[in-house]
Amino acid sequence: MSYSLHRGAAQDLTDAFRFYKREAGVGVAGRSRLNSEIGRALMQPETLSRMRALGAEPAHSTPEAFDRFIRAQLTLIVSIAKRAGVSAGG
Repeated sequence: MSYSLHRGAAQDLTDAFRFYKREAGVGVAGRSRLNSEIGRALMQPETLSRMRALGAEPAHSTPEAFDRFIRAQLTLIVSIAKRAGVSAGG
């Protein structure tokens, strides 16, 4: 049996990654500030409480660590999809 991944789902993930990285026109200083503000927001008691109530455990890292994490996850997802016979189709 073969499955097809909707192109829109892959594009959504790619767009989100590009926004955070650099292709949305945000320079290094802007990304650094955005990262700092995200980290600060994640550690707010109300944010922590709400996220934990949803079963999430907030984690903050550097843009470089996030880049490595996303790339590793994409590699894993592609590997699983290939083994399952999933293809990027329409």
